[in-house]
Amino acid sequence: MAAYCRVARFCCLTSKCHISIMKITQRTIFSNSVRTYLPPPFLRRQQFLSISHESDIGRTGVIESKEDFKYVKRLIPPLKVPEPPQHTSYPTPCGWSPPTGAPANCPYFIRRTRYHNIPVYTEIKKLGTQILTVVSHIEGDIWALANELKVYLQPFEEYDIPMQVHEYTKQIRYKGRFEEKLKEYLLRKGF
Repeated sequence: MAAYCRVARFCCLTSKCHISIMKITQRTIFSNSVRTYLPPPFLRRQQFLSISHESDIGRTGVIESKEDFKYVKRLIPPLKVPEPPQHTSYPTPCGWSPPTGAPANCPYFIRRTRYHNIPVYTEIKKLGTQILTVVSHIEGDIWALANELKVYLQPFEEYDIPMQVHEYTKQIRYKGRFEEKLKEYLLRKGF
């Protein structure tokens, strides 16, 4: 195995910096075949353009128009989700209701999501064979809420409902599909 390397240097001086570009052509012989490694095409050019910054100042200009910014402003997304509008009756046609306020003696609190929804979700795992209902955004005594919800859900099932309480992420998982039942219960409680 033999290798041959040839290096040629081209130098160019612009108004701000000195650029040194190397053109490397490398030929290696592997089992009677010749491979040529060339640099990218922009390094193979021998002509370089020198840019004079003084000549560009007169040719470019910026016009600031505050009148046209109203068209751009409507395309910029808002930084926070706006408050929901007031309706004449609740629940709305889509099923949303505002929180009425949790009871004062309740040891826990469930915050709404940033889109003002109740944080109860259905998780489907293991190709649809394992269905979990997740309650999140819980503050306070998470174990009291877990036991209360388990007592509420028990009449709907003939078996003991397995649950998992995760204190660090403030979530409770129940095995089964109980999303609608839990949302109705939490709405009646005032969350």
